[in-house]
Amino acid sequence: MPHAPTIDTRAWMKRLLAVVTISMISASAFGCGAEPAGKSSGSNTSADNTTVTIGVDSSSFSLPFRVAQDEGYFDKYGAHVQLSTYSFGIDTLNAVVTKQANFGEAMDFALLTRLGKGNMKVTSVIASPASGDQILYVRSPISRPSDLKGKRLGVQRGTVNEYIWARYLNQYHVGESQVKLEPLTSEAELVEAFAKGDVDAIWVNKAFESKVKKLPGVKKLADLSAIHFRMVGYLVGDESFVASHPTVVSNILKALNDADRFIREHPNQAADIAYNELNIPKSEVLLEIEHDYDFMLRFTRGDYNELQAILQWSRNNGLITDNVDLRKSIELQPLMAAFPNKVSYDPQS
Repeated sequence: MPHAPTIDTRAWMKRLLAVVTISMISASAFGCGAEPAGKSSGSNTSADNTTVTIGVDSSSFSLPFRVAQDEGYFDKYGAHVQLSTYSFGIDTLNAVVTKQANFGEAMDFALLTRLGKGNMKVTSVIASPASGDQILYVRSPISRPSDLKGKRLGVQRGTVNEYIWARYLNQYHVGESQVKLEPLTSEAELVEAFAKGDVDAIWVNKAFESKVKKLPGVKKLADLSAIHFRMVGYLVGDESFVASHPTVVSNILKALNDADRFIREHPNQAADIAYNELNIPKSEVLLEIEHDYDFMLRFTRGDYNELQAILQWSRNNGLITDNVDLRKSIELQPLMAAFPNKVSYDPQS
């Protein structure tokens, strides 16, 4: 009876190991055992380990970013984020233009003043303060808009504050040559100058109002409803970064969406975060959360139309001279990928 073939045990084991290895690689490549796409759990949804630097301002406008960092929402979606704090939103966009940050946040007018200076893309609306969040305080004997003639007005150049002043003076037929605009560099400096009597009128937000309204001889003259304007804040990214890392951008937006929900559901804890990081009184932050700020991701046709209207008005009045193509400055694919129901603007329409 012939003998059965002799098996080379070592060669057989090598072939078996090769088959198993190939099978494991194939399973990994085709997502076997992976979480289904679109499922919003706490897992890392991106294999991109790029570190993202986001410039944020020193007001409640930056609260979603700080909550997302503090509560671990960036980590939840695999976004490796570093926050850098600046005085104003315009400073965060300057950081993007000079490649010191990948993203910045700014209100509409400030955004429009920078779109022509660097390759940036608008990726989402992130917040909108109510018209009553910006209040015009004046010193006696000012009691009506025409009394501003000949007075010193505190202004933050390049920010939405400059646009607000221009609109307000224009609405009440006060020429810029009839007032003295005093440029200041921070909200704290603005309040300090007003307290010392170095300026006669300033616009302040709710977070600083408590310091201003206690000053002797001052009064509230108006809020933004006087010019039928409500600010809208945007997240703006470096164009090349947004194009190269769309999934990272989507994951950042997912983290901000979670932070928005946390702010609504846990306002006291969110206010604690603002106080700990920015030293803004908790009571003032709570007022802004509960009455003034809408923290919500979106981009609508109305948002585009309002940006276009601000751009046109600013061009007509000499505030913006750069050539800005607004349609080409908007990139909504990351927002669409994360939350298709939050986008109702089509740049092709």
